[in-house]
Amino acid sequence: MGARRRQELVLDAIGSSIRMAGIAYGRLKGDAAAYLRDKGGTGPADGSLSELFLDAWSVIDCAKRLRSMVEQAPGVKKTPAVTAFLEATEPVQDFRNYVQHLESEVAAAAGAGHPIWGTLAWLQLVEKADGSRTVSSTVVLPGRLAAAAAGPTIDPAGTVMAGPIDHFHLSAGGQTISLTQVADAITLFGARFARALQAGDHATGDDVIPVQIETP
Repeated sequence: MGARRRQELVLDAIGSSIRMAGIAYGRLKGDAAAYLRDKGGTGPADGSLSELFLDAWSVIDCAKRLRSMVEQAPGVKKTPAVTAFLEATEPVQDFRNYVQHLESEVAAAAGAGHPIWGTLAWLQLVEKADGSRTVSSTVVLPGRLAAAAAGPTIDPAGTVMAGPIDHFHLSAGGQTISLTQVADAITLFGARFARALQAGDHATGDDVIPVQIETP
């Protein structure tokens, strides 16, 4: 396999990981809206909790895979834009390690009284009776320890909301990560990556093409 073909495969993996992360985060927002609707009725079902944590951890998984591909991609220059992306998503590495070795985390989670899949929190806009809006926080704890455990909350004071549901935080293994910040970093990097690929589309032959990912 030629060098150019190997590069194309890695670039394809980067593009796919960017799109997958966007899909997972978009679904997470929909999952949260469905959870709140269920909560206002007969109560959320186990399925809605599973969907929330499936998509939350999928964001972590996609981000870790994307980082790995970017770090080893042939021809991708370590520009300030690439460095900024790697720095913004660096916390996902410990979270990915946690879930990859979940069986070894059981004792620590049990001792701390935390659900093994962690806790998920977010902010939502709430319509008040007088027509005004306020921001409140929701914390979701799955599994058998949910009734006795407590998860980190988000202080909504001074927070700017980009939509009716925003600012997702995942906590596990004694750490908390902002899934929203990770998703935003991936979205920004994705736009810059797409521009860089367009600039190199004219290249021919089997040589590795330079991929210069820049800030605007």
